[in-house]
Amino acid sequence: MKEAWDFYISIFTHENVAVKIGAYGATLATLSFLITFIFKPIYKRIERNVGKLKVKHSINQQLIQTYGIYQDMSAGDPLFTVIVTNTGSVPKHIRNINIKTSKKINGDNQFSTPNVNGAFPVKLEPGQQFKHDFSIGALTRDVFNYLRPNDKVQFLVYDTSDKKYNSKKVNVKQLTMQLGVAHNFNTGK
Repeated sequence: MKEAWDFYISIFTHENVAVKIGAYGATLATLSFLITFIFKPIYKRIERNVGKLKVKHSINQQLIQTYGIYQDMSAGDPLFTVIVTNTGSVPKHIRNINIKTSKKINGDNQFSTPNVNGAFPVKLEPGQQFKHDFSIGALTRDVFNYLRPNDKVQFLVYDTSDKKYNSKKVNVKQLTMQLGVAHNFNTGK
């Protein structure tokens, strides 16, 4: 093996320039082959088997229709919804969901969701989604009132192996203005 390595190294110091260029070309071609066809597929396979969670958010208005003598439609409290999707090929367990703020409130910038009726941990099979709604009215009262309109919030999702996944950030103003939309709908403005 040592002789082969010594021969390989000697090619790079050969007096003929064409041999040197050929040695560099062969080395680059071999490295490209190894990376493309050996290392990259192995990495992708490992990554698929480890599992990933994709975290998104949505903002929804609730329309409530009442029946009876007076049929009416009104807007309920708007919702800030987290959508967690298992994009891996193995089951994952969600341990908890936090809301992270860009500014600290009383020394904290992460707020946990209550574990209502033992909802967590939640098992997600590959391709399965989990949605959880948060009342924008309650979030405004408890969290958003302490932030500026341009401050940002996002969802942080932790799995049972303590790996953290996050959603994109959204401005507080974008969320709190949904309360005005619901109010205007209900008052007919």
